[in-house]
Amino acid sequence: MPEVPLPITGPAFRNADETELDTRNTYLMDVFVNELGDTVKRPCLEPWVDLGSTTGTDGLFWWDEQQALMAVNNGILFKITSASGDYTPLVGSTVPVGNKVSFASNGDALQYTNGGQIVTSTIVGPPAALADSDAPQRVPYVMVHDQYAIGIEALTGHFKISEVGDIFTWRAQDTFTAESKPDNLLAGLVSKDGLLFLGRESGEFWVNDGVSPFSRVRGLSLDRGIGSAYSLARWGDEWFWIDQKRTPVRATIQGVKEIANPYLHDFQALISVEDAVSDVMVCDGKPMWVMSFPLANRTFVYNIAQDDWCEWGAWDADTASYKRFIGHSYAFAKNWGFHVVGDFRNGMLYKLTRAVHNDNGAVVRSVRRTGFITHGTSNYKRSKRVRLRMKRSTATSSVANPTMMIRWREKNGPWSNTRRLSLGQVGQHDIWVEMTQLGMYRSRQYEFIHSDNTDWILADGKEDIDVMTR
Repeated sequence: MPEVPLPITGPAFRNADETELDTRNTYLMDVFVNELGDTVKRPCLEPWVDLGSTTGTDGLFWWDEQQALMAVNNGILFKITSASGDYTPLVGSTVPVGNKVSFASNGDALQYTNGGQIVTSTIVGPPAALADSDAPQRVPYVMVHDQYAIGIEALTGHFKISEVGDIFTWRAQDTFTAESKPDNLLAGLVSKDGLLFLGRESGEFWVNDGVSPFSRVRGLSLDRGIGSAYSLARWGDEWFWIDQKRTPVRATIQGVKEIANPYLHDFQALISVEDAVSDVMVCDGKPMWVMSFPLANRTFVYNIAQDDWCEWGAWDADTASYKRFIGHSYAFAKNWGFHVVGDFRNGMLYKLTRAVHNDNGAVVRSVRRTGFITHGTSNYKRSKRVRLRMKRSTATSSVANPTMMIRWREKNGPWSNTRRLSLGQVGQHDIWVEMTQLGMYRSRQYEFIHSDNTDWILADGKEDIDVMTR
């Protein structure tokens, strides 16, 4: 029999037992799938700035008008003014530690909050909580839209707005109720088209009607709540969140739809989703909705452009297991041309980049695992050779002979010994690597692992087999 394709491309499918899968793969970790279906090592975290804290960074915001990156760490606002990481802590009012920070700006002033009062800062002035007693006092999200500041009042169905053009002045009568279904508001975000407000059991779209000045869009109330207040994220004119039934959804001002989720079984098995925190991070120009579940210690990633999923994590060699991805907050530093990610454990800020291949020195262990491959027949097959198309010549001064590990198993039994395949020393450019003497099987599961401090791209594969008579 000639060489046949080895099914090692495309997304993973987690909603069935691994033994049920043949042409579908079962597991992807610390990778993403590109437009060709190839497996690509995820972007890693290059250390950039240390804010000197032992608590995580709860928010990052690129302040375009001021050409500065703003960070909230340990409740304190930091101003970072150069690509080399020069920063200044702005001493003044603080916000609670531990919740994702919501930012909004009218250009001259920045407002931010994460469950307490709205704090306002200029690029040079000390942060100060809004002095106006009519402003909302327990605010999980603040927004600026059409020259109004808008704040959700937690544990109520209300949001408040400031005076037009004056984000410091609020009036008690400028209070609106999201009332299509009695529900306390938990989250809200803007787009150029309008506002989205979400409670536990419902959601509503609001627009500036020029009179009220804000009114609910009739006929577009959602029977979709939000399962975690801080799972809400935005990319362009779309909003993304986890609903009250643990289903990921995406919405525009025209409506909402469920996201097909081959990881739904994993979502349903999580200890909790109420602590979820998410951001849309950009990887090689691809927007990735990155959702971490701290209690469950897992991170799921949705490739928005390609509509597929994977997992990212942090490999713990002591326990031989993955923990959640350490990235916790995100912003694109527009003027400097790189993407910044905060650490949930400390004050480190990183560049998110594929130019490095570890997380601040920590191993990134990338994995693709297939289903139990039969090549369309339950007869025994003699595997004479597996040939893999890969990126090679990835050696560096620190890793002279990088390798990929491969192992397999039959009948859902124990894994074989691990074989190492060279990814090519300097000057070795052949894109194909191969293995021989692979034995016989009815169905076989392969696992490909890469943990060296180098790049890794696994494209397609072929297997040369002889099919037996039984």
